[in-house]
Amino acid sequence: MLRIFLLGVAALVVFSVTVLIYLPAVYVSSLAEEKSLGRYALEDVRGTVWEGSAILVSAPDQNGIRVAYLPGRFAWHISPMLLLGQIAIQIENTEALTEVIKINGDWHQWLIHPSGIRLKAEQLALLGAPFNTLKLSGDFLMSWQEMQIALQDHEIEIIGMMQVDFKKISSALSPVKPLGEYQLKITCLRQYANVQLKTLQGPLQLQGRGIFNQGRLKFTGEAYADAGQEKKLSLLLNLLGQPKREGNPNLIALEFK
Repeated sequence: MLRIFLLGVAALVVFSVTVLIYLPAVYVSSLAEEKSLGRYALEDVRGTVWEGSAILVSAPDQNGIRVAYLPGRFAWHISPMLLLGQIAIQIENTEALTEVIKINGDWHQWLIHPSGIRLKAEQLALLGAPFNTLKLSGDFLMSWQEMQIALQDHEIEIIGMMQVDFKKISSALSPVKPLGEYQLKITCLRQYANVQLKTLQGPLQLQGRGIFNQGRLKFTGEAYADAGQEKKLSLLLNLLGQPKREGNPNLIALEFK
């Protein structure tokens, strides 16, 4: 009887492992859509949960049409050692990523190796206001150094630095093209992050500092046009914020609270 029981348990284990190994990747798509509250999903999913590929798309619009968030196809490889608590994940996309994204760790802490994502400014419109109003164009690169992520007392802590470089940015609302090039630095210090924005070059000057804490951004900065460009950029500046009450009347306050 004991032998039959052990054989039955062994058969169940083999069956369970087989199911897990060959679990269709479509389950990853369902999980991604659920966890993002429908904001994005995976389409044209191929392979298994452990090794597959898909296209990252947005939530459907009013006509039921989804738009690709990023170019190319994302391919992933997840080590089955995940079942034993060891995480080793690789994500590839030669069209969107500067390097293969590598993630290592366990159930409580993860290390994300340096990489970057190439994007078009037009894709920011998918995030909603104010980007869908500004109708931006240009290129930007979001990159990061080594990022350490840990789960402490049910809170996520992140240590590392991210940088977003905006290149040749223009807006359909402005006759001045390009508006400039900008750099956004985000320094993550466990449960909060410092944010710094500066202008590298261009007639539209943007600068400011802020802090991201508990899911909220508090940012204070200013925007203004170079001498001689005030009139051409007035519409865009008024959409970015309100004129400052003191000092230079051409300064626009950038406030997010």
